[in-house]
Amino acid sequence: MRSLCWLLLLGLGGCQSASVPDCEPTPSPLHQIEGELVQVPSKGYVQMLAARGDLNGDGNADLVDIVRFDGGGSGSFYYLSANLAQGCDWLPRESVFLGDRIGLDGLSVIADEVRVSMRVRGDDEPMATPAHIVIERRFRLTEQGLVAVD
Repeated sequence: MRSLCWLLLLGLGGCQSASVPDCEPTPSPLHQIEGELVQVPSKGYVQMLAARGDLNGDGNADLVDIVRFDGGGSGSFYYLSANLAQGCDWLPRESVFLGDRIGLDGLSVIADEVRVSMRVRGDDEPMATPAHIVIERRFRLTEQGLVAVD
């Protein structure tokens, strides 16, 4: 077998499996936020946390990340975004708004579920109060994009 591969390498340009892509997808700069394709990073947008896992059961590691948008005012708006691996490319799905001026503690993909550990403030607390209530939100991918399951 080794000699056959060596002959193929010399004569045909190498031994490759047809099922293995020739590339590894790099993280996509495109995110779908509030119906618009946004490049991250760009003016006001920055990636905060990222995780990989198979969200749609196709055997490929998809990318989820949390993007923060600072538009110049007092708010910092956080979005959970998913990009599905499509060979060497990515398919951005609609993001989910997580909150304004929250605290981030963690992001993970367990099986087909996305988990976000974060801190928020109480409904009756002013926005100037630091986020201090620890919560975990869970999401799954649907045809419409990520949806909360909790």
